[in-house]
This record gives sequence, C-alpha cells and structure tokens, in this order.
Amino acid sequence: MEINKIEECSAIYQDVKAENKKLIEQGVHDYSLMNALLKASDEVRLHSRFIFSMINPDGLHYCGNQFLKVFLDLLPDELKSFIDPESARVFKEKGKIDLLIHDDNNFLIVENKLSAVDQKYQITRYIQYIQREFFEGREDISSNIAVVYLSKSRKEPSQDSLIGFRLEDGTLHWEGLPDMLKNDLRIRLRDEAKIPFVHFSYFPMLQNWVSGCTELAPPDSRKNAFEEYQKILERLNTGKPWRKILSLDQYALSLSKDEQKKIYELMVESRKRLADFVAQKLFLEITRIFGEKTIKEHGKYKLLTATSIKNWLQRKGSKDKWKNIGFSISVQNGQSVGFVFAEDFAYFGTYDVANSISSAENKSKNQISGRKVRELLLDNPEGIYLFIDEIKKKKDLLKIADT
Repeated sequence: MEINKIEECSAIYQDVKAENKKLIEQGVHDYSLMNALLKASDEVRLHSRFIFSMINPDGLHYCGNQFLKVFLDLLPDELKSFIDPESARVFKEKGKIDLLIHDDNNFLIVENKLSAVDQKYQITRYIQYIQREFFEGREDISSNIAVVYLSKSRKEPSQDSLIGFRLEDGTLHWEGLPDMLKNDLRIRLRDEAKIPFVHFSYFPMLQNWVSGCTELAPPDSRKNAFEEYQKILERLNTGKPWRKILSLDQYALSLSKDEQKKIYELMVESRKRLADFVAQKLFLEITRIFGEKTIKEHGKYKLLTATSIKNWLQRKGSKDKWKNIGFSISVQNGQSVGFVFAEDFAYFGTYDVANSISSAENKSKNQISGRKVRELLLDNPEGIYLFIDEIKKKKDLLKIADT
C-alpha cells in the first residue's frame, strides 16, 4: 500500500478517534442494561417476557391496559376490536403459547419467532389447546380465535407448524387433518372454517408499539424500560447501525466512495499483516527482556522465533509443529523458570516437582494474562503491550537477572 494512502487513512482514523472522544465527553454511550444481562436475540427470556410484562393489565407497571391497547391498535382494522381491553387478560406460556390474550370470549394467540425454528404442528396444537380448555364440546370456534405471528423476518410459519390449515391472504383455511394425526390432534372445526392470521413484524410494528408506549409511560423507570428495550430492537435491526460511538468500519461507511476504498484497502492489508506484526513485535520484545542467548537455549521446548510465534498465532499445521515454543531459565536459587506458548495459553513461572509450569497446581499462577492469548494479541488494540508489561513485571517478581 502506498505511503501517501497510509497517511490519508491514518488521518481518517485520527478523525474518528477525535469524534468519538468528543461524543464520550458529552455523555454519549452505547450501554444497555438489558443487553448486559441477556443477549439481544434471547427470544424467550428477553423479548417474550418484556412484552408480557408490559401488555399484561395486571402487571407491576400499574398502568392498567394502556400498553395492551397500543399493541391491539396496531392490528389490522378487522381485529382492532377483537379483544375487549377492559376485560382482557394476558398469559405467558399458557398451554406453551408464548403470549395468550383473551377476554373470556375471544382468544389472540401470539407466537414470538425471533430466530427459533417452528416446531411441528405448533400453531395447530395451540388452537387445539384453546378449543379443549375453553370451548369443550363446541365445534365452531373459528370466529373466536386469531393468530399473531410476531417475527423479525419470516412472514409466516412453516406448513408443518400449520398442519391441517392452508394460509392464504391473511387467513388460516381449515382443510382437515391427515388420518394419521386425527387421534393426536383432536381439533373439531367445521368444514372450511377460517381463522384470521396476522404477521406482526419486529420492524417496524413492534418498534411502533415501543414508541407509542414510550410516549404514554410515566417519566420514570417505566419509560426508561421502554427506552432500554428500544435499544435492544435497534441492535437487532441489523440493517441499520446502532452504535453512537462509531467503529472504524461504521465511520468508513459515512465517507465518500474514494475514501471508503482507501480504508477498505488498509483493512485488507492490515488483516493480512497483523500476525506478522504481532509475531515480530513479540519476538523483538521477548529478546530484549531475556536476551538472545537465553531464547536459543530452548531445552525441551521448540525454538522461539518470529516465524514460530506466527505459526502459533495462526495454528499453522498440526499441533506438533506450533505448540509449546519457549525456553527455560535457571534463577539464582537454582530453581528453574519456564516461558512457553502452549496450546491456547502462555505460561511464565516456576516448575513444579513434575517439571511442569502448566499443571493444575501451577496453571492459575503461571498463566500470562489469565485468558486465551491469541484473542488478546489479535483482537485487543492494547493486547501486545499488556502482554509484554505482564512479562516484565513477572520477571522482576521472579528476580530474574538482566542478561
């Protein structure tokens, strides 16, 4: 890559760092309490539970049915009055249904499908459950049930999930069960019964629900809860960047095409050269710390060189070729100390009676950084320097003389 292009890219990088520093000083952040506790993609423990907690009129928010009304108002016109919000009750995982809303007369099945696959006969079993539990002995219940399919991208469930039904134009058309399933799925519907089906998308419909509720919620932790959940939805909506503090790739997307190409070229070149840089930097620093003579007298370990470090970083070839590169040192009290890049961790410390520095007894005290070293060195911008600093401190602690 040409020097002038590198200089231009460096200037762009300094621009994004300066802009991010300014935003952080102004209090801008990307922290989310919900995301710190649960993954943004956690369908059951995050999304279904949060939605339930807010649309439930008996919820601890003590806002009654306000948030449920916003949800129901987003349904198609023919279903806006399907559930009476004044007598509505909401259940979570009742009959294994993600969310069930009913007013003792009409029943709204809400199936939340963020990423999980549809289960066999799932929707059909839900309808069977409602008929058995609430309409025992009654055959024509199609006018009392509607299905809401809450999903991020899929607009409809799999046909296996809808066994016995044909989905067409927002309606589930009953066609009857195959003979082999009639004893298992005991649904009694009149011929050609029709059940309304609605695709309720995460984007924008669920986002619209959150926005509407945020406006209604009292200006306290209840409003904050909706704002927090909005952050989760922003992170799920992968088509749009959600970070306010931009990474280099996000910042590059806002640049002109020519500047983008320069940054892209630098990223490609950097990826190819990163292992080389890390390996050479480590070898130079370790040589300065311990001396060339010490490193060459590697004993039972493979010789530590820039090339062997690179092979270790990239796991190049079989383990026998890159695992256990390092050296041993005799300290003043006659005790031996070892330094080694093992399989995933690096160790620096005294040997035990079995001549090991990575035994169960020694493992925790001799691990450098206490975590997998490749990730530290290749993913953390401060990784090399943290690693080297720890080696220097431990060398002083072990009272290893300078060479």
